[in-house]
Amino acid sequence: MDHYLVVLQLYAVCKTEMPLEVEFMLDDLLETLRPKGRPKGCKDGMVVERLRTFAEAAAAVDEILASNGPGESFRPNAADTRPQCR
Repeated sequence: MDHYLVVLQLYAVCKTEMPLEVEFMLDDLLETLRPKGRPKGCKDGMVVERLRTFAEAAAAVDEILASNGPGESFRPNAADTRPQCR
């Protein structure tokens, strides 16, 4: 889910002139799912912060992709052979 939240933020900052209501909803979503950047009770692992610029979001996505390494799947279960939505 952490990876999804980072990619969602990249998508959001790519939009031109995001309405203020949508920005507030994204802030609320992140605060609900990841208060202080982490799941409740979790003290280690990835921290999901609010990314406000394209450069921040792109760097975070690049970091995720680099940490997976070449040939590794972005999905939690690499053996999953279900068709992907396009």
